[in-house]
Amino acid sequence: MTELERIKEALNSGTVPAGANTKQFEKLLKKCSHIVGAKVVNLYTIRDCGFEDSTYRVFAFPVKATLLMILL
Repeated sequence: MTELERIKEALNSGTVPAGANTKQFEKLLKKCSHIVGAKVVNLYTIRDCGFEDSTYRVFAFPVKATLLMILL
Protein backbone atom coordinates (compact mmCIF):
# COMPACT_ATOMS: atom_id res chain seq x y z
CA MET A 1 0.00 0.00 0.00
CA THR A 2 1.44 3.37 -0.97
CA GLU A 3 1.65 6.33 1.39
CA LEU A 4 -1.12 8.15 -0.51
CA GLU A 5 -3.44 5.15 -0.20
CA ARG A 6 -2.74 5.02 3.55
CA ILE A 7 -3.62 8.70 3.91
CA LYS A 8 -6.85 8.22 1.95
CA GLU A 9 -7.79 5.23 4.10
CA ALA A 10 -7.03 7.13 7.31
CA LEU A 11 -9.11 10.15 6.26
CA ASN A 12 -12.06 8.02 5.13
CA SER A 13 -12.15 5.62 8.09
CA GLY A 14 -10.79 7.81 10.88
CA THR A 15 -8.47 5.02 12.02
CA VAL A 16 -4.77 4.34 11.57
CA PRO A 17 -4.11 1.80 8.79
CA ALA A 18 -2.22 -1.41 9.63
CA GLY A 19 1.53 -1.19 9.18
CA ALA A 20 1.57 2.61 9.26
CA ASN A 21 3.45 5.02 11.52
CA THR A 22 0.84 5.33 14.28
CA LYS A 23 2.07 8.58 15.78
CA GLN A 24 2.25 10.31 12.38
CA PHE A 25 -1.26 9.26 11.36
CA GLU A 26 -2.80 10.13 14.74
CA LYS A 27 -1.33 13.62 14.38
CA LEU A 28 -2.76 13.90 10.85
CA LEU A 29 -6.20 12.71 11.95
CA LYS A 30 -6.22 15.12 14.90
CA LYS A 31 -5.26 18.04 12.65
CA CYS A 32 -7.89 17.15 10.01
CA SER A 33 -10.71 16.01 12.30
CA HIS A 34 -12.77 19.19 11.70
CA ILE A 35 -12.82 18.65 7.93
CA VAL A 36 -16.05 17.02 6.75
CA GLY A 37 -15.74 14.83 3.65
CA ALA A 38 -11.96 15.18 3.34
CA LYS A 39 -10.53 14.15 -0.02
CA VAL A 40 -7.05 13.63 -1.35
CA VAL A 41 -6.41 14.93 -4.86
CA ASN A 42 -3.47 14.52 -7.18
CA LEU A 43 -1.75 17.79 -8.04
CA TYR A 44 0.03 18.06 -11.37
CA THR A 45 2.88 20.55 -11.73
CA ILE A 46 2.27 22.78 -14.76
CA ARG A 47 5.20 25.22 -14.59
CA ASP A 48 7.49 27.24 -12.33
CA CYS A 49 7.33 31.03 -12.48
CA GLY A 50 9.89 33.51 -11.18
CA PHE A 51 9.06 37.03 -10.03
CA GLU A 52 11.72 39.26 -8.48
CA ASP A 53 13.18 37.21 -5.60
CA SER A 54 10.43 34.57 -5.45
CA THR A 55 9.63 31.41 -7.34
CA TYR A 56 6.05 30.18 -7.75
CA ARG A 57 4.86 26.77 -8.89
CA VAL A 58 1.58 26.43 -10.80
CA PHE A 59 -0.44 23.27 -10.16
CA ALA A 60 -3.52 21.69 -11.73
CA PHE A 61 -5.87 19.08 -10.29
CA PRO A 62 -8.63 17.01 -11.91
CA VAL A 63 -12.16 18.27 -11.30
CA LYS A 64 -13.68 15.63 -13.56
CA ALA A 65 -11.97 12.78 -15.36
CA THR A 66 -11.36 14.93 -18.45
CA LEU A 67 -10.95 18.40 -16.91
CA LEU A 68 -8.03 20.00 -15.05
CA MET A 69 -8.46 23.02 -12.74
CA ILE A 70 -5.41 25.29 -12.63
CA LEU A 71 -4.27 26.78 -9.30
CA LEU A 72 -2.23 29.95 -9.40
